[in-house]
Amino acid sequence: MSFVLLRQNEAKRMRNIPPRSLYFNVISQLDEQEQKGECPFTPSVHTFYAFEEALDELLKEGVQGRISRYKKVSSYLRKEFTRLNLNLLLPEELLSNTITALYLPENMTYAHLHNSLKERGFIIYAGQGKLNKTIFRIANVGELTMDDLKALIANLQEVLSE
Repeated sequence: MSFVLLRQNEAKRMRNIPPRSLYFNVISQLDEQEQKGECPFTPSVHTFYAFEEALDELLKEGVQGRISRYKKVSSYLRKEFTRLNLNLLLPEELLSNTITALYLPENMTYAHLHNSLKERGFIIYAGQGKLNKTIFRIANVGELTMDDLKALIANLQEVLSE
């Protein structure tokens, strides 16, 4: 089957799927290109450049190198979270290498924890859905140094002991 025919068949199938957003509706993009030869919106060019740079960084480090680094970082953080008496939401076998969900300590709201850490230069994330009042999440992706991680833990410890 040729690529063009495959693309046409896929487009027919996708037309039956309700669009989730206006800007990222692939079918409207395709229709506009095929009918008018242009994009319906000004493309987010800087996003493509950022994506290309991220891919270059990944290729330089290697996929296994990236996985290994994230695993090392998440292991360090979880050991420190345990030392701070924070409880993980998930069992060991279900943990991600890129984000950790933790139960909020008793008598502490997410807003207080978030705002206190934000004032110190760290961003955490709320739980989603029904968990938004009981857990918080800490991501460990990007170019984090050991000094960054140690500073996060020191500041987290300060906030928890207030």
